[in-house]
Amino acid sequence: MLRLLRRTLLIGLAAFAALLLVLVTLAYLFEDQVKAKLVDELNTHLLAPLHQSGMDLTLVKRFPQASLHIRDVYMQEVRTDELPADTLLYAKDLYLEFSLFDLITGDYTVHDIHGQDVKLYPGLDTKGAENWLVWRTDSSGTGQENRTAIDLRKVTFDGLSTRFRDGRSGLEVAATSKRSTFALRFRDDGSTLALNGDVWLRHWSDRSGTRLADRKADINLHMLFGGADGAFHIDKGELFFGKTPLNVTLAVLR
Repeated sequence: MLRLLRRTLLIGLAAFAALLLVLVTLAYLFEDQVKAKLVDELNTHLLAPLHQSGMDLTLVKRFPQASLHIRDVYMQEVRTDELPADTLLYAKDLYLEFSLFDLITGDYTVHDIHGQDVKLYPGLDTKGAENWLVWRTDSSGTGQENRTAIDLRKVTFDGLSTRFRDGRSGLEVAATSKRSTFALRFRDDGSTLALNGDVWLRHWSDRSGTRLADRKADINLHMLFGGADGAFHIDKGELFFGKTPLNVTLAVLR
């Protein structure tokens, strides 16, 4: 019995080592190709430069997903007023994820992004323009559906600090989260964002003072923003303070 257990353990370890070797080899073989494709995609569509300290292809850290791992990511916001641009995004580690099986076929379409130790600061400048409009849509006018290598469906975070600020009214909402998941769709006629996770509301304030502060909850929210009315809406929302649920709706108008 002991001999059978030891043999099974050795076979398991050998299989794991073989799998790890295969993944490392594949990452080495495909790294330049994947980096060239996704970096070209980012350069084509980003309106603001994306600063980073290095990137590599990993098939191990986010297994079973393949990921382009980007370190120390930094991007400034886009402003239309005279004030200097501030931070829009910082992430210690950012993973652009696609299917491991698609690696062989050459389809590196990114559907998921995972960030670790992230700071995200969306907002409106003093003219009411969104500071997060950093992604250029394809306007080739070919009449065909334009396909890019980045088609986001889900964004997850381990350690998020976020703040929404309206430069016209002085509204500021600041919060942090240990773990959270965003399902989002960016569209010209209005974007949607579904958020699930834990949150610590640090403060909710405007020029009149602090409205709410130091609240912890588990949240499930569906939000609309960037539409024709320029408003930010929470059209469906649940907050759980311990076991106590609270339904939430909100509209921040221009």
